[in-house]
Amino acid sequence: PRQLIKLAGLTLRENSSGQHKGQKHISKRGRKRLRYILFKVIVPLIRHNEGFKQLHGYYTTRQQNPLRGKQSMVV
Repeated sequence: PRQLIKLAGLTLRENSSGQHKGQKHISKRGRKRLRYILFKVIVPLIRHNEGFKQLHGYYTTRQQNPLRGKQSMVV
């Protein structure tokens, strides 16, 4: 799984310097077509699979460091 994530460029990175803590973004340093296909696969999984739906809900509503919708899908 880690090699696939790295190949697609789906890691989250943060622009920070010293004490400044920037926002997290998807790195997008991999294959664009693979990212597109993986995203198209995860959307129906979140809609129809209860396990993925709960995991997505956890990442978007957790108290400490909640993620936005697409960031949660990447994770």
